[in-house]
This record gives sequence, C-alpha cells and structure tokens, in this order.
Amino acid sequence: MLFNSSNFLYFSISFFSIYYLLPKRYQNIFLLLSSYFFYASWDYRFLSLLLISTVVDYCCGIWIEKRPDRKKIFLYTSLAANLGILGLFKYFDFFIENLNSVLIYFGFSSSIKTLELIVPIGLSYYTFQTLSYTIDVYRGRMKPTRSILNFALFVAFFPQLVIGPIERARNLLPQIERPRVISPQMIRQGLWLILFGFFKKSFISDNCGLITDALIDPDTSFDGGMVLTASITFLFEAYGDFSGYTDIARGLAMLMGIKLIDNFRWPYFAKNPAELWQHWHMSLTSWVRDYLFSWLKKNVVMKDGVKTKFRIAILNLISMIVIGFWHGASWKFLIWGLYFGGLLVVHSNLAHYLPKSESKTWFVTRVFFTLVSTSIGWMIFRAESISHLIDLGRALIFDFNWTPHYSQILIKMVYYNLVLYTLLVFQFRKNTFFVHFNWHWSIRYSLYAYLLVCILLLGQFREREFWYYQF
Repeated sequence: MLFNSSNFLYFSISFFSIYYLLPKRYQNIFLLLSSYFFYASWDYRFLSLLLISTVVDYCCGIWIEKRPDRKKIFLYTSLAANLGILGLFKYFDFFIENLNSVLIYFGFSSSIKTLELIVPIGLSYYTFQTLSYTIDVYRGRMKPTRSILNFALFVAFFPQLVIGPIERARNLLPQIERPRVISPQMIRQGLWLILFGFFKKSFISDNCGLITDALIDPDTSFDGGMVLTASITFLFEAYGDFSGYTDIARGLAMLMGIKLIDNFRWPYFAKNPAELWQHWHMSLTSWVRDYLFSWLKKNVVMKDGVKTKFRIAILNLISMIVIGFWHGASWKFLIWGLYFGGLLVVHSNLAHYLPKSESKTWFVTRVFFTLVSTSIGWMIFRAESISHLIDLGRALIFDFNWTPHYSQILIKMVYYNLVLYTLLVFQFRKNTFFVHFNWHWSIRYSLYAYLLVCILLLGQFREREFWYYQF
C-alpha cells in the first residue's frame, strides 16, 4: 500500500475517522491492528516474521533485566534471531551465488542451490529498530516495557514501518505508553509535512525520475552528456523520494500525537562528506554510529589505548560499507559504501589544510564540491548493475557530448526545484521545518496553493514506488 496510492488515501480516511472517535485506552489496540493490516496488504505471509521479531525481542528485553548474570545470552539470542532472518531472506542467495562463482573459477563443480526468497518489505528497517531496543536494555540505557501491546506497536507503527525513520525505543515507546494529546500546533505541522512530502515525491522526485530513466536506460545507448545530466536529475529525485516519504511519515504520526525523529536535515547544504552523512538518512547513520562504530572504536580501535588516524579511517570505511550493504545484497552497494567511506577518509585527512574562512563564497564553494562528489555516489547507487555502472563511467569519460537538449533539461530542473530549494534555504537558515508559519498569511496560503497545484496538475500519479521500498 503505497503512500502515493488511492488505496492509502481510503485507508487513511477510514483510519483517522475511527481513531479520533475512539477512547484513548483503545487507540493503541486499533493502531496496532491497523499497522498489521497496512503491512499485510503487501504480503500477509511476511507478517509472521514481524511477529517473530516482536515476540523474541520483547522476551529478551525482559529476561535481560531479570537475569543480569545471563544477559549476554539473551542479547545474543536477539542478535541471532533478527540477523538470522535478515541474512536468510536478504543476503543468503548473494553469498551462495558468489561462492558458486568462486568454486567454478577454481575448477570445482558447484551445485549449491539458492533459495530465491522474496525480501520482505521493511525487513532491514524493523530489524535494526528492534535490535536497538534489546541493545539499549542490555546497556542499561532504558528499562524494558512490560506491555507486549505497546512493544508490538513500537515495532509495527505503520507510518515509519517500511521506510523509516529507524526509531529508537527511548523516543517512540514513551509516546506510545502515555495518553497522547494532539494539539492544534501538531495538526498544523503534521498537515504541512504531509503536503510538503507529497510535493517532494509526486512533483519533484517522480518528474525528475522520468527524465533520469529516459537518459540512462540500460537498454538504450547514452553518452557522457546524458550521464552528467542524469546525475543532476537523480540528485533531486533521490532527495525528493526519500525525504518526501519521511515528511509524510512524520506528518501522519503528528496527526496521532506522536513525534518521530528527524531523518533529513537539509543534507544538500552540507559543506563536506562528513556533514552530508550527519544530515542524510540520519536514523541509519546514527544507528551505525551508536551500535557499531562506537563498539568497534571501544573494543577494537582503542582496546590497547592507542588511537591512530589509520584505525579510525578503517573504521569509517567499515561503517560506510555496512551502510552500503544494508541497502542491498549487491556488489554495487558495497562499491557505493566504499566510495563514500573513501570520501570520509580523504576529507578527514585534508580538513586541517583547508581554509577556515566563514565567507559565503567559501561556504557555497564547499557545498558545490560536496554536491558534485555526492552526485557521483548517487549514480553508483542508481546504476542497475555493475555492467550498467561500467557503461555509465565509460560514457562519461570516453564518449562525452553536450547538446542544447541537455541544457533544456537542466533549465527544466531549475523550474522544478526553484521553489523547493528557495524554501529549503529559508528552513536551513532558521533551522526549522516550519519557518513559513511566521510569514504573512497571504504568502503562506499562496505557498500552499502552489504546492497543491503542482501535485494535482503537474505531479505524477502512476504510483511510482518509493526508491527505499526495495531496501
């Protein structure tokens, strides 16, 4: 059930019509059942995996507190169950296929069969979400919940279930457990986020996506100019798609009296690769930082009390490779993670030599070069296969050609994104997503009308999937 589908519109109308009428003590039950219905609409069979993760981590959390002398056993049980399911469905075939290739290369006959399992939607997201709960309980950062209903809702909360943000129990569970008060301000902010999210997805991302698809279709020929143009269009397609989903999810949650964590905070104003990953898909990068990077730093890098640039560089590479591989079982994503990991290493070694100027010119220069390096990484992400990626690189380097048609496409990009980027500039400068609430009412309502016109008259309603549904 896509957010940008008629089915979800009917679902939302029905859900909120009932939700607001229910006594508060019944809202969580109804919300949980609605979340299960939402997830089952994709494939009801995979609801069993969601329930397994829920029961295992609920029980492990309680037993970690009850039996502190054996809490490692229960933590490892949670890790084995969740990562075992994730590995089986998402990564098993990848490793078997590559093992078969290696065996054949060295002259051995190989008949190891793959399972050809369908990857359940949202598996990577709710796996990391439930693991953060058991790890936090193990570390003593929170007490386990005694309510299986509340915990199940924490795992299955439908606005962020399939594409995040990857919530932390310390943020979401307390909001689930206490009676929620929906203020007029939350409704106002929620409706704005939903409107802005649909604008990013239906108007910005999907229109840019049609252009990107046509420019670098692997079944057609393309030259370097087309690749360069596509790298710019996909820059906005990726941002509009994923941040648009996050805005809609956060907006829906606010209409229920729940505030989800931020997932994007103006990443395209980042001045370097490190800043980019502090503001892009923040729930994933902070998860890797808190539960992998910090653990490796403490137990491996700093185990002997020695901290070196080389060790930290290797740790950055490992972290970004994990983030890349989290997106999918493909060499393409490993290369993507290695690329951004390399950028982090290069930046950390060159940062001391860069000017410390705070001038606007230097700021814009740094943002520009960060966007250029990011666009290269996004093209690795966008490539449909390694062979497609090689073709894109070959065309860009050895077959570069520029025509007026490509300039016209870029002018169209300016048209699509002018209002978006102008609004993002105001938000960035004031550090709030709701900066326009302080504007004159005539400007505010003109903005709302413009976004609605763009969505309804110029938006794409072909139910194009969100990119991150596949992860």
